[in-house]
Amino acid sequence: MDDRHTFDDARGWHAFLSDAYRGGWHWDNPSSPTLGTARLYGYELRRTESGREVAVEVPRGTERTYLVPWQGEQPADFRRRRHLAFYANITEPVVDAYADAVAPGVSRELGDLGPYLRDLDGEGLRWPEHVAVVARQMAIHGALAVIIEPPRANAATTREEEIAARVSVRARVVPPTAWAWMKFDDAGLAEFAYADAPVVDETRQTQAVTIWRYTRDAWERHVVSLGSSQGVGEATLSTPLSTGPHAVPGRVPVVFATHRRDPLSRAPSGRSLAATPAAIGRQVYQLLSQVEDTQRRAPPFLSVPTTARGGLEPEVDLRVGPGTALPAPEGAGSPSWVTFPPDSLTDLRTHALFLIALAYRTAGLEVQADQSAQTQSGEALRVRSRDFEARAQQFARDLQAYEQRALALVADILGVDLDTAEVTLTYPKRFVLDDPAEALAKATLLLTQLGDRLGETGTTLAIRQAISAALALDDETLAKVVEQIDASQPAAQE
Repeated sequence: MDDRHTFDDARGWHAFLSDAYRGGWHWDNPSSPTLGTARLYGYELRRTESGREVAVEVPRGTERTYLVPWQGEQPADFRRRRHLAFYANITEPVVDAYADAVAPGVSRELGDLGPYLRDLDGEGLRWPEHVAVVARQMAIHGALAVIIEPPRANAATTREEEIAARVSVRARVVPPTAWAWMKFDDAGLAEFAYADAPVVDETRQTQAVTIWRYTRDAWERHVVSLGSSQGVGEATLSTPLSTGPHAVPGRVPVVFATHRRDPLSRAPSGRSLAATPAAIGRQVYQLLSQVEDTQRRAPPFLSVPTTARGGLEPEVDLRVGPGTALPAPEGAGSPSWVTFPPDSLTDLRTHALFLIALAYRTAGLEVQADQSAQTQSGEALRVRSRDFEARAQQFARDLQAYEQRALALVADILGVDLDTAEVTLTYPKRFVLDDPAEALAKATLLLTQLGDRLGETGTTLAIRQAISAALALDDETLAKVVEQIDASQPAAQE
């Protein structure tokens, strides 16, 4: 077992990254058994040996949440704050910015492999959609594994029968939350094992886990029982419940996708684009919960001058509402509102906005105030490109490297010579996140200043950018509009 590369220590962190990206129910019900467990503490008076009473911190239980309790916060107060807390998801826009900038722009011809890449999950997932899934998971975790193998049942006897029956290889995406272990030798990867559940909770007393093990010769399915605090990487395997050979003997049918792979790590490890936004998003979550909790605890109330002793006159109390006013000495002036000082809450909101801008800036993006909306809101924000293009180019290179390796494995499984299979991949080279108003202004200026000197291709591209910025159209509709404009130009010139 010493030669295993296990991943139990990092499992909770990757589960946190996944929850931060998905937000909603997943954030409110953490799958990370480490970062997602808040420990509550309170204080009790204890008497020392000298007879002096001191306040001692004592545990008050745990809550599954990414919210952090204040020191000495009572369990009931913490639960109330947790239920009112709002998670502003700043991780999803960062991940989607890179994945959506690269994956949809790929032009590919799959040639002889195409007929076998039309149903990768048994539910109709096609190859371009699979690559888009890989792009998102690579952006979230920095690395992931994909197991590629033929379907277990295939009644066809010829290539023509397979194509007619829509027989497809299978591609199973395995994020690091499910990795169990790997083994390496001088020839490279010798064994890969993962848990069937996407997240394995090592804090539970006992749990049954299905483990899939792939070697260079076969695959195996095991069900193991993990004891208290036992990591899945420590599982002991016995006789498999099922096993069989795979289609490429001598090779583990796993392809890894990594973004900026760490060359010092034998096991695949990359740079997560979600790590910093997720960590900062948790801080923003904590700050906004403090604002909400403070406003709930300190609502405005009336100060009412009165001659009554021990409270307000009954008729006054009836008019303003029981418990919503405070009696003041007679002669204190007219009734007035008493509110919590707003400066501290303003500081918290300002710091939250600073953290959000910092998260985008460290991700190669930038959040700026929208000057056109200043008269309506001083907090109107927009995301702009900073050094996004350079980072997106590296992300595209890493995704293309995965796709090339994956298609090579598919070709080996099918027994097809990849050099003659007529497979081509063309990844985009430029990645720009223009603000729509700026994109429209640039295109309009170009058409105005250069006119016919742009040439036919340049004019078409400028018109396309202008229309895309001015109208919310899908790619197919946009192409039709540009085509109609192109078709009308010769007639207009005549």
